[in-house]
Amino acid sequence: MITINLNTKARLLFGGQLLLLLIFALSFPQWPLYSSHQNTYLLHGLADAGIGFLRLDWLAQTTDPFPAFSVLVSLTLQTLGENAFYFFFIAIVAIYGYSILGIASEVFGMDSTSEKYLTYFVLLTVLEAGLLAGPLLKFHGLSPFVPMFEPNGLLTRGVAYQSILGQIFQPSLFGVFLILSIFFFLREKPFHAVACSAIAATFHSSYFLSAAVLTGIYMAVILIKDKDYRKALFLGATSLLLIAPALLYAYLNFRPTTPDIYAQAQSILVDGRIPYHAIVAKWFGQSALLQILIIVWSIYLVRRTKIFPILLGMFLAAVLLTAVQMLTGSKSLALLLPWRISTVLVPIASSLILAKLVIMVFQILNNPLSKWVKPLQSVILAVILVLGYLGIHQTITLLHTPRAGLTASARFVASTYQPGNLYLIPTDMELFRLAAKVPILVDYQSNPYKDTDVVEWFNRVEIANNFYAASGQTACNILDNISDKYKITDVILKSESPSANCALLHQIYKDADFAIYAVRGDEARANLGTR
Repeated sequence: MITINLNTKARLLFGGQLLLLLIFALSFPQWPLYSSHQNTYLLHGLADAGIGFLRLDWLAQTTDPFPAFSVLVSLTLQTLGENAFYFFFIAIVAIYGYSILGIASEVFGMDSTSEKYLTYFVLLTVLEAGLLAGPLLKFHGLSPFVPMFEPNGLLTRGVAYQSILGQIFQPSLFGVFLILSIFFFLREKPFHAVACSAIAATFHSSYFLSAAVLTGIYMAVILIKDKDYRKALFLGATSLLLIAPALLYAYLNFRPTTPDIYAQAQSILVDGRIPYHAIVAKWFGQSALLQILIIVWSIYLVRRTKIFPILLGMFLAAVLLTAVQMLTGSKSLALLLPWRISTVLVPIASSLILAKLVIMVFQILNNPLSKWVKPLQSVILAVILVLGYLGIHQTITLLHTPRAGLTASARFVASTYQPGNLYLIPTDMELFRLAAKVPILVDYQSNPYKDTDVVEWFNRVEIANNFYAASGQTACNILDNISDKYKITDVILKSESPSANCALLHQIYKDADFAIYAVRGDEARANLGTR
């Protein structure tokens, strides 16, 4: 008879859990590097690391809104290389899985039996990774349900088109530490909990409010449950101390320059740049209502558990602050995004509802399942192996996928760039800057955060859009002004653009999609009569 001592068994269980978390993380799909918002969030870090000529870019020289993240990006590029970002994403998604599985186990005892735990793990992985979205598209009549089951679908992201995970390595990913914070508090480790919430807020300032709400709830629970006001106050002081550097940085660098400039910048961001995030009327609809109902349902299901005050407190805080913002119309509060608390609530709520359903099924089928334990275990393990294989294959494919935006024109610019060149590009070409690693005038996707910089960014966007909408002599006049003010040396145009008729432009490259033009110098302009 083979015996296994307790230490060996504990190590095997720990190794098994790590393997499951790795499979969970590998199953979650990532986009190629330099996709989407990475063109905003990675810029400062890439510039600090000396990548290409990005240090010369105007946006890279504005105040960095995510300094901790930029330091991490810069150090990573200088030591590990850019592929490390993929593995950072995998590691943080594994922390997310650890937290969600841990919360379900603390609340509903999902780890009471291996069959129940592994079944829940498989279903949670399928839900979070969006593995149901593809099959649903193939069945007639089920396509309306696809948005619920996509990666970062309605069941796993917050309202206002905001999510924690996303599908790229970015600062919002560190919101995972808010979920880990809740798990630690459930495990009666409140100081670990506030440390995790401080990590989230340090890497992304939009989590300041969520971290503050969580800390307040933790203090209230300790006061009511333990009657220990000293511990509660010490916990609050610890949280404030941990978050103080990030708060101080934000205050010193992003406080109003003048009331008028600050108000103008707020209006640009709220009404123009991110209304779908910052204006309730823009994002509230059937999808948001469904997500709210999921949160309310989960709060009801956990009403007799220790997570109840946390979920209820967060939900009430989000509702109250949202109501205040709507009643006052405060753009400052709108930019704090109080409804972003839902990015924590929705995935926890969905996972708890899923856990409850698994428990109910096991209770209903207890007797039949008891006769089929080994076959059930075999099926579950087979599914986990398939998930593992698919995750590994997906990751290997990703590592060999070209970086986003690496078009022929971007490659040409990267290979021919000369110091002093500055590119005017269509403002919707948000991938170009990082793909070519050269300075551009502006794009619409990537904006600064300091009020004076926001106003300047908006002016640049307007003048660039005016040029691309014009043609003939009007386009020439606008370009002449842009070149004088910003020292533009090159212009990128989409095929068939009306602006190409400007006589100031001299074509130096063309492909099926884009053409690149050098802007003629002062002498050539004088000869053309544009001066």
